[in-house]
Amino acid sequence: MTILFSTSHSFGAEKYKLASKSDVTKLAETVGSQSASNPYHFNNLYDASSDSFFIPYQLWSGAKWDGVKSVEKCMHKANTTWKYTNARNKQTKGKITSPVKFTHPSSGNVFETFEWKSKRGSQNLICHEKGMARIYDFRFEKAGLLDSPILDGTECKFPAGFGWQIGVSQDCNLKAPKQTTVTELMFDENFNLVKMKYTYTEKEGFSAKAADDYYEYEVGKGRILHKKLK
Repeated sequence: MTILFSTSHSFGAEKYKLASKSDVTKLAETVGSQSASNPYHFNNLYDASSDSFFIPYQLWSGAKWDGVKSVEKCMHKANTTWKYTNARNKQTKGKITSPVKFTHPSSGNVFETFEWKSKRGSQNLICHEKGMARIYDFRFEKAGLLDSPILDGTECKFPAGFGWQIGVSQDCNLKAPKQTTVTELMFDENFNLVKMKYTYTEKEGFSAKAADDYYEYEVGKGRILHKKLK
């Protein structure tokens, strides 16, 4: 079945907060079989058979999304600017550009990436079936750690793709010290996704050098908040 989405999308204020499995079940019953004219509609994102969500990669970049759920085509064109509150509780900006060809300074390998630039430096990320992963981070280069397994392109620095459940952590990079957990999804009165909240936290048995992270991303804007949890 092919679903055609309206080219004009509007999003209202947050009305439904999903923070548990029971929240998801209740909203699924409320929405029913309502047709999804907006790509971010609950019924386009939620799969009842697996009780999980597809998280669009465009939620990270802030770029427009046509509603087609694909991990094979996760790379998309973006030319956006994040305006968010950072971990130091200050308003800041980040420029997102993709696709950008990036030659890794250590391996010499060439990648098609998403580039994030801020006043402090830049990061280059690739997308995979479970989300977004760094392959370059200016902070790691300064520390002489460009060969760190954290930058092997498998982490879920941002959760995306199929199979995400609220409150269920996913360990995308077995060698990295942190795991990813979607903690809340916020929908408006028309059942369209407005915001996602998630954490990137230390795994049991590991010792992360950086404190745990909390993030909020909003449809059409990308990142709006980053906080440290400890």
